[in-house]
Amino acid sequence: SLISAERRSVQGVTAKHNRELANKARRLANHKRQLDEKDQELAEKSRQLAHKDSLISAERQSVQEKELLLSQNQARLREKDGVLADNKRRLDEKDQELAEKSRQLAHKDSLISAERQSVQEKELLLSQNQARLREKDGVLADNKRRLDEKDQELAEKSRQLARKDSLILAERRSVQEKELLLSQN
Repeated sequence: SLISAERRSVQGVTAKHNRELANKARRLANHKRQLDEKDQELAEKSRQLAHKDSLISAERQSVQEKELLLSQNQARLREKDGVLADNKRRLDEKDQELAEKSRQLAHKDSLISAERQSVQEKELLLSQNQARLREKDGVLADNKRRLDEKDQELAEKSRQLARKDSLILAERRSVQEKELLLSQN
């Protein structure tokens, strides 16, 4: 019975050890699964870190390129500032020239205005002269018509005189013939 008690005790201890071993095996399996998951997470994080490193490297290269471009742009900006300063100086000169031209134009406008007034006065005189010329043309046309009428009258009188002259000549011849006949008788 002592042996039997020992066996039971050993069996109890063994069963307890087996339960503990089973628990530890479950915990170890659980730990192994967790470790595997952590390894996968670490591998994923490593891939992400490598990707981030390549992105950082690309960004650093881009930053260096941008810094080079910025340096070039700053040099070009200084050059443009010089050109702008020169352009501003030239613009100021052109403004002065424009102001002078504006003064000259204003003077020319006043001259043109005076010339226009003179032209208007001349046009008025021309208009008056043309009216007088038309009036004279009317008088001349009337005079020409009257002269034509007088010429016709003169031509008629000349024809009448020529007829009278031929009649007188005929009468004189007749008188001479009569005188000749009288003297012969």
